[in-house]
Amino acid sequence: MDDLDTARRYHCARCHRPVIICRHCDRGNIYCFDGCAQAAEKERCKRNAKRYRDTDKGRRSTAKRQRNKRLREAMPGSDPEPSKQHQHTPKPASAESEATPCDSPIVTHRGSVDEPRSAPLISTPTPPRVVYCNGCQRACNEAMRIDFLRTPRHHSQHRQYNGTPP
Repeated sequence: MDDLDTARRYHCARCHRPVIICRHCDRGNIYCFDGCAQAAEKERCKRNAKRYRDTDKGRRSTAKRQRNKRLREAMPGSDPEPSKQHQHTPKPASAESEATPCDSPIVTHRGSVDEPRSAPLISTPTPPRVVYCNGCQRACNEAMRIDFLRTPRHHSQHRQYNGTPP
């Protein structure tokens, strides 16, 4: 059981559910795997679009787009084109489930182990508990990190310590 990977535990930045993620899936995630990332991205896109529309450049662009749309609609025999604003490549729908934001209650504690406090002491060592990654379901060691893995800092070769204080 010593060959199990390490995992990181964090709380989703949107729904506050505890998430366990293995080091293979960990890319600095801050959202859970239940659609919170997609919902947050959609909210962020709406916020940014509104912020852009409130600028002078955004207002001019909106006015120009609406003017061109009215001209196209006024032309006889032309079909009005659908709006081309914010078109994204649609992701293929998964057969298992649709990604929807989770509707779980907000977690206000850091989690606890549901073991009785009066458990008898066992003289034989117990095997380490296994937890599973919420992303890929890979088995991970029970000892979890609460921070990101950090790579060692590489010092610049131009700055070398010569033994005298600055």
